[in-house]
Amino acid sequence: MASNINFLSKQLDLKMNELAVANEQLKKDIELKEKVEQSRKELLSNVSHELKTPISLIGGYAEGLKLNINKDDKDFYCDVIMDETKKMNKLVLSLLDLAQVEAGYEAFLQAILTK
Repeated sequence: MASNINFLSKQLDLKMNELAVANEQLKKDIELKEKVEQSRKELLSNVSHELKTPISLIGGYAEGLKLNINKDDKDFYCDVIMDETKKMNKLVLSLLDLAQVEAGYEAFLQAILTK
């Protein structure tokens, strides 16, 4: 009976140690996920700010075009609109790239967490 109690005590100690290691890993995973979420919030804030300026410019120059401005100004306004559109497109493509990377990262995290 004493050997059984010793065996059970060792098994309990082993499982407690395994739980402590798993708990520590879970804490790290949670911290990492919180950092990723904070980065995501900052990114959304920055993207919103970066899109607001070109959208305002495009709107303003489009209004100018509607007012039938002279030929030289019309060409300049169109150039500004095309330039700002290219900048916004580049930003959107970067966001799509980031989404793909993040999707792969999420799959990676899931694989680690399910081990």
